[in-house]
Amino acid sequence: MGQFEKRRFPRVDSNNFISYYHLDENDEIYSEGFGKTKDISDVGLLMVTGKIIESPYILIVATDEKHDIIEMKGKVCHSKKDESGVIYTGIEFIADDDYKSHFAEQLRKMHRSIQDPSSLSVEEPVSLSEDLFPDLPI
Repeated sequence: MGQFEKRRFPRVDSNNFISYYHLDENDEIYSEGFGKTKDISDVGLLMVTGKIIESPYILIVATDEKHDIIEMKGKVCHSKKDESGVIYTGIEFIADDDYKSHFAEQLRKMHRSIQDPSSLSVEEPVSLSEDLFPDLPI
């Protein structure tokens, strides 16, 4: 604790479920997966995935607090298994700075609404279970 954040864009803890699509060199989708964000900044995110991502680029798809679909193309900076077997994948957002910040803020807002379910804009509480994401260590 008490560590000084040296990053230009500080990371904020996050816990959002997201979908991602592997992109080839022509930005064509050829595979998909699911992940859970660990932290996020205005320029990228770190997520836990069920498999190592070998594609150089992905399309991240999530929902905002209004349950609208939001998307962001990202460059895979690293995807590797740690000593405990958890796979961490670092993504750098590819977009103009305003959209990167907007996307990151939407994920942060959704994370806050999950922490406070009374702020969700749904009539019935939504529950996510391990059955929905069997490849992720939830």
